[in-house]
Amino acid sequence: QRAKEGELVRTINHIKGVERSRVHLAIPQKSAFLDEEKKPTASVILDLAPGFNPNEDQVRGIQRMVSASIQGMELNNVTIISNSGKPLSQNSDDPAAAFAAANMDYQRKFERKLEDKVKSILGTVMGEGKVTAQINADFDFSRVAESQTTYDGENTAIRSSERDIDKMEGVRPLPSGQPGVRTNIPNAENQTGQSPVASNSTNRNRETINYDVPRTQRNVEKPMAQLKRLSISVMVDTAAVADANAPGGSRQEAVSEARLAEFRSLVANSVGWDKDRDPPIEVRSISFFKEDLEAATLAAQAAERNKLFQNIAQWAAIGLIFTLFFLFVVRPFIKWVTEN
Repeated sequence: QRAKEGELVRTINHIKGVERSRVHLAIPQKSAFLDEEKKPTASVILDLAPGFNPNEDQVRGIQRMVSASIQGMELNNVTIISNSGKPLSQNSDDPAAAFAAANMDYQRKFERKLEDKVKSILGTVMGEGKVTAQINADFDFSRVAESQTTYDGENTAIRSSERDIDKMEGVRPLPSGQPGVRTNIPNAENQTGQSPVASNSTNRNRETINYDVPRTQRNVEKPMAQLKRLSISVMVDTAAVADANAPGGSRQEAVSEARLAEFRSLVANSVGWDKDRDPPIEVRSISFFKEDLEAATLAAQAAERNKLFQNIAQWAAIGLIFTLFFLFVVRPFIKWVTEN
């Protein structure tokens, strides 16, 4: 087991950004009963290089490497923490919980990135340590897929046409003659002359036309993380103004409103602030707490003097002990040896 831990440590130490690491494996004894068998677990402690913060993919890669090295170990049974005790791995069997944790991590990283950008921009004007920013981002992490179909009725084209024409013509005799017995006798001569006839003519036209209508279909999937709202609060320290009557020849004065308006414009352009979406940017000038450097220097000097006195007293006590030991132990012993 220790050999396996050593191999894993050497492998993890080759990862960029990892200076040192420790691996602890907990491999249970095999049981004759399957229902009592426990899964092996692993704990990894990473000593990260200054400024290095591993992302989720890198952490998952270490988890996969460790779990694949031990037979029967599951991915969620590998816990990874930093040397400061911060958990780096998200071990959860619930996909919803893992998804929520990933969303929170994405939101925090986004906020910290914008805060660092604001501090960097205003810090070049106000000075290092004289700007602090707090940004809260509200995201919509829902996934939306839309399907749109558009028909163009103006640019239609004839695909096929069918025409059916029916024409019917005919004649039939109409009843005629004088009323009476003679008219009803068969083969009797018609005294009225030629019998009248009725003509019938029918025309029917039917036409069927099939059109092709242009159709456009789009499948749109909106981004998973859509920024809904961005709240920005910035505080800047007061500025030093020359004043001969003030102690030290200067006094602290709040930044003017015109200067704060310039700061708001800089912040808005740097973080992508939208006036229709986000609330107004708050920029205030407040005096930051400043430690008294003179008092701190005196306290440090006093601490150094006390430490020096303690060291002198310690070495003096050691010297006194050796002197007494020589006078009352070593010297009498030497005298006793020489006399005998």
